[in-house]
Amino acid sequence: MTRGRGVSSKGPKTAHELQSRPGPHMLLPMNNGYVFKVLIALDMFAASLIWRDSGVTISSIAGLELRKPTPAIWAIVLGRNILNKIQANHCEMAIAHDRARAQEALEILK
Repeated sequence: MTRGRGVSSKGPKTAHELQSRPGPHMLLPMNNGYVFKVLIALDMFAASLIWRDSGVTISSIAGLELRKPTPAIWAIVLGRNILNKIQANHCEMAIAHDRARAQEALEILK
């Protein structure tokens, strides 16, 4: 399969395929544009400075923390009380978006 063409049963591989599916990318209308990509990169950069986890967003880290039986207070405040109130299920959708973005990167690197 060439990059950016076709859809496989393994999920979206390109930003275009991801955009055509409902999910976290619906938060911003210009999600495939330059500004959106820069904002995601800045989010991932901030996450790597704070938690030393590269390639994931702050929302995803909060969502992963919220999955734990006893999540940290920062995740409850940020994830449950702020992000998930702004957009329902935001943190879980951010995890899905980060996974799709990582899968797209793997496809590009084949």
